Amino acid sequence: MKLNLKNLPCGSLPYHNTKLCKQMMLRLYENVPFLPYLPKINSEDNIIKRTTDNLPCLYINDKGITLENDITMLNSALEEYDSDINKVNGYEKFSSSAVYINEYLAILKRLQPTETVLRLFGPFSLMQKIQNIEINDLLSEQNYRKYIVLSYSLKAQWFINLIQKTVPNIKILILFEEPLLNKFGSIKRRYDSVTKESLITLYAKIFSKIHHLGGYVGVECFEKCNWQIPIDSGVDLISFDGYNNPSSLSIIYKKINNFLAGGGYINWGFVPVNSENTVKNLKPDVLSDKLTKSMTQLACDGVHSELLFSRSTVSTIGNMDNLSIFFAEKALILSMQLSKKIPVSFNSPAMNPQ
Repeated sequence: MKLNLKNLPCGSLPYHNTKLCKQMMLRLYENVPFLPYLPKINSEDNIIKRTTDNLPCLYINDKGITLENDITMLNSALEEYDSDINKVNGYEKFSSSAVYINEYLAILKRLQPTETVLRLFGPFSLMQKIQNIEINDLLSEQNYRKYIVLSYSLKAQWFINLIQKTVPNIKILILFEEPLLNKFGSIKRRYDSVTKESLITLYAKIFSKIHHLGGYVGVECFEKCNWQIPIDSGVDLISFDGYNNPSSLSIIYKKINNFLAGGGYINWGFVPVNSENTVKNLKPDVLSDKLTKSMTQLACDGVHSELLFSRSTVSTIGNMDNLSIFFAEKALILSMQLSKKIPVSFNSPAMNPQ
């Protein structure tokens, strides 16, 4: 996989109208337009709703998310899934609504970019949000696993086909946000039926389908988690909190070396956006110096430096719909500026900041 992007787009933004969002995107993300979430325009424009739109047997209401646990009904839905996934345009019924979809497609058509990024809620985190079925059953019971795999395969297929109709040869990175991936260890210790292999198998089937459709896959988690799981599942990009936990990849440096050598990418979440006061106090030079030192330390811990520098991207750490537009755009600009300061080699000027 070869990506040109160095600045990974975020997901949720605070715009109250699509015009302002479009102006920002044309200014900062001309080379890699993305499909953001705009909950200030419509509260239902969020990552979980967009991921699960029109999926049969899955119900979302004020009380949370539930999945049909009548195996007969679930099997009936799965039979329909199997039929739909093999039909021409059979995936169309699994469409997703998005406030910004028309502007996004218009930008793609106008700019004809080589890359785009689409964010969805990760399957493992979604499974933990389902309230009426235990996570161990979802991972170990064949029908439930098949439901999750087919659901994500068809949802990804709908998005990929929609985008490729607009720009046929575009590279599409589907980035799964997995905020609950850090809980895998405790779940595994609680249930004998939950193994690392069970989650790897689930991921691998979904990732394989996306690869077959011509897309690429990323996994993002800003908590400390076991990155070997998505890497062993065939992921193309991992996105972690490099600002607060820069050494979290050092313990698996050999795995990271193989991942990078095989074409993988690492995204460094490096612009904290937890509050407006935090963003207000961020300084470009301080951030750049911290990034350089963090990447250098990872290289010193055993990760191949040139692979690391050439296959790294930068982003904010999380969504920004909680910020004002002014501070959200400041964070986006900082992320863009920081992406241009990624070191090239140990001898590059960026490695020796004045």
